[in-house]
Amino acid sequence: VWQAKWYAMRAVQGLSTNLLADAKAALACTGAALAIDPDNAFALAMEGFVHTHLTHDYDAARERLALAIQQNDSETFAHLYNGVVQGVSGDYSGGLASYEVALSTSPHDPARYMMDSIGAYLYLACGRHDDAIRAAKESLRHNANHAHSWRIMTIAQQETGVPDEARRGVQRILQLQPDLTVARYLAGGRQGDAVRHRFAQALGLAGLPAG
Repeated sequence: VWQAKWYAMRAVQGLSTNLLADAKAALACTGAALAIDPDNAFALAMEGFVHTHLTHDYDAARERLALAIQQNDSETFAHLYNGVVQGVSGDYSGGLASYEVALSTSPHDPARYMMDSIGAYLYLACGRHDDAIRAAKESLRHNANHAHSWRIMTIAQQETGVPDEARRGVQRILQLQPDLTVARYLAGGRQGDAVRHRFAQALGLAGLPAG
């Protein structure tokens, strides 16, 4: 299950060079785990995460996450990843509610950096810039190399009129993801996602190459 997460996190960090191959490998990992224990909530949740970021099959992701919560309504990752699926589907307020449930199940989780990074994204999509910056900084306090948190904080700073800090943020992003461009960023989301286009515009204004 942790190996499957590794493949999905590579996609989140923009490090995957072949999403299809990584999806196949990750699903083989979760499939092997679920063959041993079909009702394992953690494995179900991680399979939902893989579908979210590697196959982009959000219906499959929702089904696996709902089943994980049904098996264990205290499964932190099931609630957290459900928030991600809600967010990428446009239900940002619902995503925030799922993120808050995830925090309540494990407030001192070793993966708190990822939880707060997801929360920062959802806050920013809802227009809550101060909360987004706070959550992104908290995420980076635990993991200073998490590219997603740098992207969210940079976007929030650009949109709140702090361009100098946003430009410094872009430089840090490019250290972590040297090949990232506005075009590549847009290609990583669902087609027609107005919020992602808004985020891409902010990154471009802060100095991310157009591509």
